[in-house]
Amino acid sequence: MPHIFIKDLKSGVEIKQFFVIQKLELRNTAKGAPFLNLLLSDRSGIIAAKVWSERLPSEEQGVASGIIAGVQGRVEQFQEELQINVSYIAGAEFLKEKGRSLNDLDIDNLLPRSPFDIEEMWTEIITVCHERIHGEPLRDLTLEVLARNEEAFKNAPAALQYHHAYRGGLLEHTRQVLRYVLTISDVEKELNSDVLIAGAILHDVGKIFEIEGSTAYTHSTAGRLIGHLILGRDLVRDTALEVGIDPKDLNLLHIEHVILSHHGALELGSPVVPKSPEALIVHVMDDLNAKIKMIQDHSEKHKKDSLFTEYHRVLKRSFLLPLAEADAD
Repeated sequence: MPHIFIKDLKSGVEIKQFFVIQKLELRNTAKGAPFLNLLLSDRSGIIAAKVWSERLPSEEQGVASGIIAGVQGRVEQFQEELQINVSYIAGAEFLKEKGRSLNDLDIDNLLPRSPFDIEEMWTEIITVCHERIHGEPLRDLTLEVLARNEEAFKNAPAALQYHHAYRGGLLEHTRQVLRYVLTISDVEKELNSDVLIAGAILHDVGKIFEIEGSTAYTHSTAGRLIGHLILGRDLVRDTALEVGIDPKDLNLLHIEHVILSHHGALELGSPVVPKSPEALIVHVMDDLNAKIKMIQDHSEKHKKDSLFTEYHRVLKRSFLLPLAEADAD
């Protein structure tokens, strides 16, 4: 049976295929009956799923967060969202041990990845470092941080769920924020373009330590206890000290400030609010790109006969669809 991608699932469709279990919670209904609440994923997206008490898997079936599982069930509509009512679920390893062929298990179908070429995005960022960061210490620091963490940076997601939550997502998000600030730097000539550009490149570098996993992503212990803003600032500061930059160097302190303040507000996790134009720009562009991506992903789920998306629970509104995707008449 061919794999039906999550983005193409419709209510009423019967499925029998593999997914990655992103999240698993054992809950109880109002009447006290146990059930599993799941988030399943493939490379196209994430969908909720329920396993009711009469269908709960045995411990032997190896169902756990982060694994690849075979799932059988029916797609249903619940509160304007699709979910899978699961009739059977088991880990791929369990199925293999029981002699089931895994020929229809294609890893490339399951692991989300950036639609853009990883090496091209990486080369673009490195080229900008060489051509647009004119101060040698800051240019060398940025290149050193990237060189030491190249593979992690190329493969990390930018988030667990809401935007760019796939392999190469951090790189894609970083490139987009960088493109935004390059345009602003060309217009606003009085800005410290070196700090602005380096800050855009390094603002989320702590994500390589905050998020871990190969099939399903989760927060690392350091990510939970410290968070990517502090982890990123520490990485940049430690690297700067190792390459001989004075810890009191104003550009270094400014980069640290950009990283720490890029969430924009204390209540959003930043220990300090943006206190320079460069820091404010990185914060706004980071937020803008995240929201644009959320809208783009949400728009892919729209009804064909509607000018507007369904209500977006995080952004708390519906969005007008591009006229190319909906008939204005």
